[in-house]
This record gives sequence, structure tokens and C-alpha cells, in this order.
Amino acid sequence: MRNILEEYTRITDFFEQLKTTPEKLFFLAIGENKWSSAAIVAHFIYWDRYILESRLPGMLEGRDLEKSSVHVEEMNDRAKHYAHSGVSKEHLLDEAISWRMKSAQLLKDADFNKSFRIGEKPLTLKQFIEGDIEHDRHHMRQMEEHIKRNL
Repeated sequence: MRNILEEYTRITDFFEQLKTTPEKLFFLAIGENKWSSAAIVAHFIYWDRYILESRLPGMLEGRDLEKSSVHVEEMNDRAKHYAHSGVSKEHLLDEAISWRMKSAQLLKDADFNKSFRIGEKPLTLKQFIEGDIEHDRHHMRQMEEHIKRNL
């Protein structure tokens, strides 16, 4: 399952590229009523940390997990606030890279066909990670388009 891990960590290359983005553009909203690239990166930090610490261990063991009690909007609001709390672009990007690589390290010897449930929904580890990858692509496209429009 090396391909899925390569794809899962591809976002870290994107984060490295974002280091060359002008600071002002990085912290500028990507559109009206939208987050900034900084807030999107913080969103990855918060969710990658949550998944690594609270979800992946059970998934790797094939345990059935309860539906998450995390309030999505609340978590996203905390991430957005953190992104605009004075933390540097470099720090945000390094932190995002670190959390994703910690998850990848935990996954390197995983059985991606391992099945589990989240609530009533049956999944395999592969399906869960593929969903994360699709989510990554969505946000990368948003940031790329914003940067191209404003450079």
C-alpha cells in the first residue's frame, strides 16, 4: 500500500511549496466569507492531530468506533483562531508537515484492508485514508487557485 501512503503524504510537499507564498497572501482570505490559506493549514493540523491521537489507534486494531463527538464547526473555529493568533507561516506549515508525517509513520506497516466501523458505517482503513486524500486535494485546489489569482 505504498501508493496510498505516498498520496497521503503528498500534501507535505504542497506545504513546503507554500513556504514561498508571500506572508500577506498566506494570511488573506481565499474569497469572500472564506478562510485564509493559514486557516486551512491550521485546519489540517487540528484534524490530523485528532485523527492520530483519537481515531487511528482504534482503526489500526479494527475496533468499532463511536461517531465522533467533536463539534466540527467548533474545531474549525479553533483552528482558524490559532492560524490568526500571531503564529508564523513557517511554524504553521512545519507543524502541519509534522502531524501528517506522524500519521504516515503510524500507517507505514498498517493493513489497509483492516475493517472497522464508525458508528454504523463500515469502512476499511484504505477507504478512510482515501477520503482524507480527497479532502486534501479539495483544499489544495482552493489554495492553489487563490494564490494564482493573487500573485
